[in-house]
Amino acid sequence: MAGQEVFAAGTPSLLRAINERSVLECIRRTGPISRAQIARRTGLSKPTVSQALSTLERSRLVRSAGRTSGGKGPTAVLYELNPTAGWVVGIDVGRESVAAAVSDLTGRIVAEERRPVRPRSSKALIGSIGAVARAAASEAGIAWRKVTVAAVGSPGVFRAAGHPVLAHNLPRSPGSSWVSRSGRSTSRPRTPCARRGSRRRSFPS
Repeated sequence: MAGQEVFAAGTPSLLRAINERSVLECIRRTGPISRAQIARRTGLSKPTVSQALSTLERSRLVRSAGRTSGGKGPTAVLYELNPTAGWVVGIDVGRESVAAAVSDLTGRIVAEERRPVRPRSSKALIGSIGAVARAAASEAGIAWRKVTVAAVGSPGVFRAAGHPVLAHNLPRSPGSSWVSRSGRSTSRPRTPCARRGSRRRSFPS
């Protein structure tokens, strides 16, 4: 009908991704959990949950965590988040030191590294950030290529692109932002995290 508003329907791949995200979040929050319990909590059908679990298992995002026990009838497989499916590195650029912590997908810190630094140039700071981050990953026994994402935190005020507006402890960096340059030094996606005070840590808790 002329003038009637048309709404686009979700594609099958989009709907599958949404369902997988819902199942993954349910497992993250309440696992270990069975297939039937996931269906009840998410409102998805059991076949849809089975399909999502199959994809998540192939991606190593979830894993089997044993079977149910103590109840009547057949037991069911329990699923939990695979904490080693990805790794996160948090980097704290302080006034006199650079610190890094590595955590798994549950937020559990597995290694930390801190080194005193007093960089006189942005290039020296970028080098220190990369060295400390890689040292923390090495301490955790994790190859750097397995790090999923890294985030940088520093006292100050930053623009969205990572350019410091007010950051007394950071050397001036002409051209591209020091955040993007530090991302290139570690070859991983990097997110700026402004914070107040030099004592507050930006690592996952």
